[in-house]
Amino acid sequence: ATINTMTLGGLAIAIGAPELAYVGTCNRNEFILAGDENTLPETYRERLARALQPTAQLPEGRKLRAWQGDGAAEHLLLVASGLDSARRGEAEIRTQVRAAWQSARRAGTSGPILDRLFADALKAAQEVQTFTEWTRKTYEKMVELHPEKYPVIVEKSTSPTYMSHMMIW
Repeated sequence: ATINTMTLGGLAIAIGAPELAYVGTCNRNEFILAGDENTLPETYRERLARALQPTAQLPEGRKLRAWQGDGAAEHLLLVASGLDSARRGEAEIRTQVRAAWQSARRAGTSGPILDRLFADALKAAQEVQTFTEWTRKTYEKMVELHPEKYPVIVEKSTSPTYMSHMMIW
């Protein structure tokens, strides 16, 4: 499902979310929102499911999983850093998360809360990426220098199931 900036603004209005972003990749569709204090997370979840159902953007009978508060921030950090991907440390997801933030900003649906959340997640993701890349290169060098001592590890990649998430901050 693709959510463009025009749709994102309309969706934010439809569900009553002051701030809303959408991260779409081949393996996940996630909505990140900052709600008001008077609306329960479950209410946003129901509104989002209703808003998406008429356009068949959410598979029939599919439940939206939701994180809120610190759990939502942690989840976005794991996603942005590639630690919640089929291939650990995947760098492409960080680019996709950054693009999602930029789309929300263009649509006018990212405000101070999501701006801070995305900025922090992307900063941490860069640190994780640097460490992951350093670790891989170090191990490759160790194998190159002492192949008898360090076995070659083949990283298996699995395709995760289609995921739909909503995070409430």
